[in-house]
Amino acid sequence: MNKFFAILLMGFIFFFSCAKDKTDDQKIQDYIAANNLKMQSTSEGVYYSIDSAGTGSVMPGATDIVYATYKFSLLDGTVISDLTNSSPDTFFLASTIAGLKIGLQKFTKGARGKIIVPSVLGFGGVSYTGIPANSVLVFNNIKVTDFESGDENVRIKKFLAQKGWTNYQKTPEGLYYVIDTIGTGTAMPTLSSSVTVIYKGYFFNGTVFDSNSDGATFKLNNVIQGWQIGIPLFKKGGKGKLIVPSSLGYGNQISGSIPANTPLVFEIELVSF
Repeated sequence: MNKFFAILLMGFIFFFSCAKDKTDDQKIQDYIAANNLKMQSTSEGVYYSIDSAGTGSVMPGATDIVYATYKFSLLDGTVISDLTNSSPDTFFLASTIAGLKIGLQKFTKGARGKIIVPSVLGFGGVSYTGIPANSVLVFNNIKVTDFESGDENVRIKKFLAQKGWTNYQKTPEGLYYVIDTIGTGTAMPTLSSSVTVIYKGYFFNGTVFDSNSDGATFKLNNVIQGWQIGIPLFKKGGKGKLIVPSSLGYGNQISGSIPANTPLVFEIELVSF
């Protein structure tokens, strides 16, 4: 998740003209002819081919999240990133470059193919590591392994259903939580409390990004908002789960191994405060 290209894309939204760039278009047509490719062109000037059909007829929407492997290069063959044999990258279509946003919406789940993006729908006149300004971008060996709604509430409810956590509740701020054991006594932490918590944090796919089985102690007002809202729902000894939308976590920022725009799951035990 979040290899070279997805890390780069999630921080930017590229605005573009619908008019084709004639210079790039000729370069792309020459490339297609030289490599004996059969590709279609969208009205915006993105070229694509579906070399192997996927399943069904449903394609990603403009705000969906797409998971795909691919080989990313320039027209001259310079390889920028090769993830054909790696775990799929994650593309938030609402904030990816316009050319890929257009092209990936042509693929059903499991489909394989190619996308060629003119510079005006890529990075335009901006250069980046290994990518000169005004570069045409070539994506070969694309395989869309899956896609899902970009709406976090939809994704969270799907996750809760898969886990069978039907007793969840939701705060006005949007935090989802499950109380397995409320704890003892009457007092609950406040934002100014110093709390000791045993926890495990993981993504929806089960990958653990952080944990502490001995009990970590910290000021509640120094942690993510999801914890500031969720921990005070428990008494001493309380156990449960916090499902934290990205807006109450790390938002659109990357934090260590945590990608941007990622909801988080925490299984917690409030040891003391």
